[in-house]
Amino acid sequence: MGKQLLILDCDSTLTSIEGVDELARLKGEAVFQASEALTNQAMDGEVAVEDVFGKRLQLIQPSLEHCLRVGESYIEEVEPTALELVRAAREAGWDLIILSGGFTKVIGIWVSIISRPCRSSLILMEVTTGLMRPIQPHVAAASPRSSTSLKRT
Repeated sequence: MGKQLLILDCDSTLTSIEGVDELARLKGEAVFQASEALTNQAMDGEVAVEDVFGKRLQLIQPSLEHCLRVGESYIEEVEPTALELVRAAREAGWDLIILSGGFTKVIGIWVSIISRPCRSSLILMEVTTGLMRPIQPHVAAASPRSSTSLKRT
């Protein structure tokens, strides 16, 4: 049998949050509403979908502190079956691609925790740029609480 590939979206799939929404909330209700309006414009075909993520980040202008806080939220809001799914797939030899809208610095903490050595590959792909790269385990060092185990509910 050839290689098996599993592609998973991070936001609202492996975790229950949408990271860019959480960053917008940290900037206040007005920024959140404006960010949400951009998303709705893209869904209605008024703005190109591929342009929305960048426009939202320009609007939000997140700080490093906010990025780290949202990174921790990915850990706190992990979907209950996500860890077992990723572990089982990797142990069975599946190569995994985790999709991100270009948020690799924010989800890096979460992804580095699930990237423990295994016989399969784990790759993070930025959808907005098409950039694919192997997970770098040292990314977790960016957070003071990076050794925190993922919450299981």
